[in-house]
Amino acid sequence: MNPINRITSVLLASLLLISCGSRDTGEQATQKKSESELFMRKLSQFCGEKITGKAEVLNEDLTMQEKEVVFYFSKCTDNEIRMTIETTEPEKTTIILTMVEKELLLKHDVKTHDMIPAEFTMYGGFADHSGDENRQFFPVHNFGGTMWPGFENYSWEMGFLEEENRFYYKERNDDLVTRQFTLTLPAL
Repeated sequence: MNPINRITSVLLASLLLISCGSRDTGEQATQKKSESELFMRKLSQFCGEKITGKAEVLNEDLTMQEKEVVFYFSKCTDNEIRMTIETTEPEKTTIILTMVEKELLLKHDVKTHDMIPAEFTMYGGFADHSGDENRQFFPVHNFGGTMWPGFENYSWEMGFLEEENRFYYKERNDDLVTRQFTLTLPAL
């Protein structure tokens, strides 16, 4: 075989290997994204429901204060679920989960007691694809804006504890849990 044919054969073989590798990566990404869709489908079962539980909120002295909490699954569409959190806190927070081009986006719509947007609102992040149909993890994302001080390392996790018939939501700053809600699921 002459040198030009040999180089051509090697280049074609390399291109074939590269294209096979990228196809697998794409299939894996699609599979992970479908886990987010399965999670949304599972959450949508609770649309219209008010689910009660407890909130543990980290105090300044790093102790957890326990409060009653209600998650109201207030709005559900094919690509969005809104969960309004009802606590004794003066601000009202609605968690918004939205499928954006097969990516799961979490945002927090925070309003004051008179329904004016709070100073920090609409914060959140995209699911990182490490989750499955029972759990999703969302590192903070600044959405092109300026991140408020101290929140650069925030993340949120939510999921189902099926063996306990519970749903949970956790807010973290680095590895420290700052808020955690645990709710008992109704029988469907």
